[in-house]
Amino acid sequence: MTDKPKAPRKSRRSLAPVTIGQPSAFNQALADTICTQLTEGKTLRQICDTKGMPDTAMVRRWIAEKPLFNLHYSRARIEQSRAWADQIISLSDDMSNDYKDVTTVTGRKVRQVDRPHIERVRLQIETRKWIMARVNKADFGDKTADSDGTPSMIDSGVKEMLGQLVHLLSQFEIHLTPDQVRAVQIAVTATEDEAGLGH
Repeated sequence: MTDKPKAPRKSRRSLAPVTIGQPSAFNQALADTICTQLTEGKTLRQICDTKGMPDTAMVRRWIAEKPLFNLHYSRARIEQSRAWADQIISLSDDMSNDYKDVTTVTGRKVRQVDRPHIERVRLQIETRKWIMARVNKADFGDKTADSDGTPSMIDSGVKEMLGQLVHLLSQFEIHLTPDQVRAVQIAVTATEDEAGLGH
């Protein structure tokens, strides 16, 4: 009787479980997709829950480490707030689920106001408004004006101002390098600090 041939021994590398994780290195195509979907009104959580997308922690790391992505992301959040304004109108106008049919103890069917549903819609609207007022102060926040009556640029926030600047320059095919973005950010931040000291 011959001995059964032994199977070749697997290396430690081959024994390790193979896992397919979410992207970790910065990817411009994914970054562009994230910003596009934000402008359509999706939340970052909804986007990151999609197969093939990085998790929210990774996106926040990209925001911290990539100045240009930081600005594009901030700009996308502004557009997201405007998409939410459209959502609020749709939520307010939709009366299709405001009433429900219920059967009484006597077996008679009656139509009643669905108050839990209405309260839920109110919560959806108020939550969006609360975030919009903080993300996009220029459009939805408490308005303050300069002496000439124009909205205060400081109230728009540094990131929003930078995002608008980068977006405007890109229309003329002028693209800032990360170092140039940092330089502008430092200059605008210094201007904001000086303005704050004057109040």
